[in-house]
Amino acid sequence: MAHANYAGFVVGVLFMATSFVKLIHLPDFEVSQFMAEEFHRYAEVFPLNYAGIYIAPDLYRTLVGFIELGCGSVMMYGRDPWRNLAALKLLILMMGFACTNAVINEYNHFTMYGMLGLLLLYFLFTNRS
Repeated sequence: MAHANYAGFVVGVLFMATSFVKLIHLPDFEVSQFMAEEFHRYAEVFPLNYAGIYIAPDLYRTLVGFIELGCGSVMMYGRDPWRNLAALKLLILMMGFACTNAVINEYNHFTMYGMLGLLLLYFLFTNRS
């Protein structure tokens, strides 16, 4: 049980760190510019585009950042039932990112997705409340 708490805390820290990069857009910061360019590419292959629903890249980046911030903070400090729900949401988000990168033929992030996905699965299967 203690290992699941540590895994949840680590995943929460990682997702909160990545959420700040998505939420705070600093034009002089190289990582922030890279994130803005990536979300322009991601918005082109957004799944709802095929249904005629288009999303602005900045809004898409902000929504993903808020989801990561909320779920990451719950993973760090929340109670067990909420932590399990946050881990499930983050796992679904990670699968969506992996599929999006596969559609745009960008395969160099799969190792990171795989590691975070394994940590989330470990947390979900070992954290029984």
